[in-house]
Amino acid sequence: MPHLKEVSQQLPDPALHLRPGQTMAALAAEPLRISDTESARRMPQAKRTLVSSFYLEARPA
Repeated sequence: MPHLKEVSQQLPDPALHLRPGQTMAALAAEPLRISDTESARRMPQAKRTLVSSFYLEARPA
């Protein structure tokens, strides 16, 4: 699966599509910040957080 940096570089002006305060250099460094093992350890909690946000958004007001 391609990294976000690789995909974003295909855009005409990728820096325009970043969040405020984010830079292409910071995006390039992201995969180096944590190991694959640490990323895999964090994934279950990230999935739970994501899925629970669906339920919160789906609740009627």
